[in-house]
Amino acid sequence: MATHADHHTPPDKKAAGGSSRGSFIEESVLSLNRWRVFRGTKTYLPEEVIVLCPHCLQNSACACKILVDAKNCRRCGKCSIKDLVEVAARYQAPIHFVAGGREAVRLVKQPAVKAIVAVACGKELFAGLLKAFGKRIVTVHNEWPHGPCKDTFVDYRKVEEALRLLRGSP
Repeated sequence: MATHADHHTPPDKKAAGGSSRGSFIEESVLSLNRWRVFRGTKTYLPEEVIVLCPHCLQNSACACKILVDAKNCRRCGKCSIKDLVEVAARYQAPIHFVAGGREAVRLVKQPAVKAIVAVACGKELFAGLLKAFGKRIVTVHNEWPHGPCKDTFVDYRKVEEALRLLRGSP
């Protein structure tokens, strides 16, 4: 039987790198949040939504400084960044790549931010959900084809689905 991760992860990304899932309790809270978010009907303006991603999605051999500005990506296609930047641009949502929780919390605590598409591992998603309580957060797990925190992967279509939900787009 296919697991949730197997169903959405492209076959070439299913290396034995481990799971980005959190503990049972963390995953239960994330599932409840997902249920709550997808039941909601409120939509948001472009300036009210941000996409927040870990820098470990970037190819570790890349010299581009996406932590400074996502626009620095050269769009070579060797990692998920190119597709994420393009999807965020289509929905006019600012995208931020962060190196840690403090920077992520600083971004989500900005008063203009009402909704977040958060990409990370289960542990980080759970921690972020608690720190940004009251904001609408759509969580998207990244995958670990090379182990935790190095050359991780996310299916950009999941991020696009989250943006469509928050923006009320078909």
